[in-house]
Amino acid sequence: MLDPPQTDEDASVPGPPGAPGPPDPSSGGGHLRWRRLAHSLGRPQSLVTLLVVASCTVYTFNKLQPSNIFANTTPTGGDMGAHVWLPWFVEHKLLPHFRITGWTMDWYAGFPALTYYFPLPILMIVAANVILPYNIAFKLVVVLGLIALPAAAWAFGRLARMPFPGPECLAAATLPYLFSRDFTIYGGNIASTMAGEFAFSISLVFAILFLGVVARGLDTGRHRFLAALLLLGAGLSHLLPTIFAVAGAIVLTAMYRDRHRWRWTIPVLVVAALLSAWWSLAFELRLPYATNMGYQKIVTYVTTLFPSDLTWLFVIAAVGGAVSMARRHRVGTFLTIMAVLSLVAFRVAPQSRLWNARVLPFWYLCLYLLVGVAFFELGTLVVEAIKRPSGIVWPRREFTGVTGKGMMAVPVVTLMAALIWVGYPLRTLPFGHTSRTTGEYDWLGITSNDNSFVPGWVTWNFSGYQSPNKSRRDEYFALVAAMGQIGKTVGCGRAMWEYEPELNDMGTPDALMLLPYWTNSCIGSMEGLYYESSGTTPYHFLNAAELSDQPSNPVRGLPYPAAPNVAEGVEHLQMFGVKYYMSISPQTQQQADADPSLKLLRRLGPFTVDYTSGNTTTPAQRYWNIYEVLDSTLVTPLTNRPVVMKGVSAGNAAWLKP
Repeated sequence: MLDPPQTDEDASVPGPPGAPGPPDPSSGGGHLRWRRLAHSLGRPQSLVTLLVVASCTVYTFNKLQPSNIFANTTPTGGDMGAHVWLPWFVEHKLLPHFRITGWTMDWYAGFPALTYYFPLPILMIVAANVILPYNIAFKLVVVLGLIALPAAAWAFGRLARMPFPGPECLAAATLPYLFSRDFTIYGGNIASTMAGEFAFSISLVFAILFLGVVARGLDTGRHRFLAALLLLGAGLSHLLPTIFAVAGAIVLTAMYRDRHRWRWTIPVLVVAALLSAWWSLAFELRLPYATNMGYQKIVTYVTTLFPSDLTWLFVIAAVGGAVSMARRHRVGTFLTIMAVLSLVAFRVAPQSRLWNARVLPFWYLCLYLLVGVAFFELGTLVVEAIKRPSGIVWPRREFTGVTGKGMMAVPVVTLMAALIWVGYPLRTLPFGHTSRTTGEYDWLGITSNDNSFVPGWVTWNFSGYQSPNKSRRDEYFALVAAMGQIGKTVGCGRAMWEYEPELNDMGTPDALMLLPYWTNSCIGSMEGLYYESSGTTPYHFLNAAELSDQPSNPVRGLPYPAAPNVAEGVEHLQMFGVKYYMSISPQTQQQADADPSLKLLRRLGPFTVDYTSGNTTTPAQRYWNIYEVLDSTLVTPLTNRPVVMKGVSAGNAAWLKP
């Protein structure tokens, strides 16, 4: 299943790993290396490569709105608006004590920070903050994986010895993937990154580069340590792309049908595992203590994997895979195998802690890259037919002689197709215009009501909490300032705030998770991100349901109350050592005012809140009531000796129910 040498520079493919590799083109002294580099950069192929990859990168970065990225505003939106806390906490509370992981009281009733979440993107933000303002450093790291993906796809194809212009077509094919709206939370594309999955997109870039180095290393027997470092980068950024990378390395090695190749792959995997053990070993050993959110497995397999509006994607990807296997080309065959494995994993994954929906980014990534392969393969066939109309051989494995202007056009056509496909729903194509009466977008006579939400999400996130487009901005900062003042006068402590979906008008429903960020950890938030990281997560959300009129109830399978019950909620706040309760709905405030264990400290407002029900939006005047929870201490003596249950097996599911 291996490709033969594809170009003159690849004509010498050595034997099994351990054998000497081909001559290093960079050998021969510094002057020779520079001359060869200059000669390579001056070739037409190199100029086309630079044009395609740079165009994809610049286009993506431009659509991510640099003016907002470089504005010193605190990013918000989805989970991203709460992720802001963690790098700040690491920089100001852990690193001064020479720690990267450690206990924090800022969220829940305390949890281990960076034990169950991935440290590398967080440390990258901290490092960037050395020379940049924190908000700008955060946003630049957030977009890093997105703007690097086209170059990573090109490097993968190049390292895997895919002939020109195959790698360039792969780079262009990442644009539809990045701007896709097929999924919005699972990871990899812009929408998911704006929802908070920026660690995933960074890890994905490491994973793709790792697979390229694996493909090259299996040919040459070299670059083991580089591959291990790239896999380490993926693993310290996010678990799921790391699993994809390891599976891909196994597939690439198996494609050789040569047991000697495993002598290269296995040490790479082992070294990467050992290098990450300082963090991953604790993650694995403490995993039984993490909370299982009970995510429900998706069982609508056909409609989820093959949505009707993406028929074009499946058809072109199938062509790319079929032609690659017929011509026995490694990259296309590899991507086809990985797409099938992703499909199978989505279908057969059991109901467990690992949600099968998280496989979908890899399924779509392989399909979009196979579209790039299809453009490359079909473009090559067209050029072959033009150059040798009577001599084309099917299937043809060699590309000798298929060069020149015709091949230069293939990646340019692929790039233009990608830009048109992406630009149409963005409504940014030249000569396109939107009708003021119908709202339809017209481009060269092609009309549609399709309008991508991606630019709106980017604007919402990167304009920050401080932006005037947040209708409850003033309310948010007034509430934060009030809690900061109360912390100074009454005392620092934990706060339970009432959840409601309309908190999104502050920037995100998670906005109040940043209470410790704004108050220098004086006021902790009982709710935070990283739900799996805290053992108290299920109990917090039961308590939040007792103290909220519109609770989120994200943990499945818990006996949530049907209506607020502030009296019981306050008892649980006392058990948790919570000092403050922040209420906004009249239903909870009426009960709270009658509870002797609550003392009203401050009443803020009135604030105008737009409540949405169906298609109806109703403005209402609301107040925030801030109560002190009486008889709530962090440490109390036990009134009974602990009861120890015997015969309960290890694992969260085993002990949580008893």
